Amino acid sequence: AQVVLTSPPHTSAGVMHGLVVFGASSSSSCVAACCETAACAAACPGAQTVCFSLLLYDDRVPIVTVKSALSGPEIGGAFILVSIANFPQLSSGDDVEVLFGDEVGSLSLQSSSGEATVLTLVTPEYTTLGKASSALVNVTVTPKNQPDRAIVF
Repeated sequence: AQVVLTSPPHTSAGVMHGLVVFGASSSSSCVAACCETAACAAACPGAQTVCFSLLLYDDRVPIVTVKSALSGPEIGGAFILVSIANFPQLSSGDDVEVLFGDEVGSLSLQSSSGEATVLTLVTPEYTTLGKASSALVNVTVTPKNQPDRAIVF
């Protein structure tokens, strides 16, 4: 018996379909894609097939590069440009949220790809500083569809 293992290459997180073929199939359409549509019997004539799927996780650690000053006035409105490598790809600014401490900030998505996401963060107004002239806060950037991939700097 001949066993052929095939699977398309993947470079990102998600579901990957695979195919185990028992016997010989001369069909060029006998590829793992037939598992997605349950069409392997037609795609792989003369062979027995078993489909499988794997859920791949992206476990690379995000790396933040700040490309502007990390401070601003208490009235808010300071712009902070950040580039985040190994961050989930975003299609719009609505796909992510930013917190400055407990305060919600705003942001603008400049670009997002498999390599890096570039955001312009806008600091919120701080009305709770009292007599303090400044406050040190953590910045948390959270992708809404993958909150486990949030970063804090």
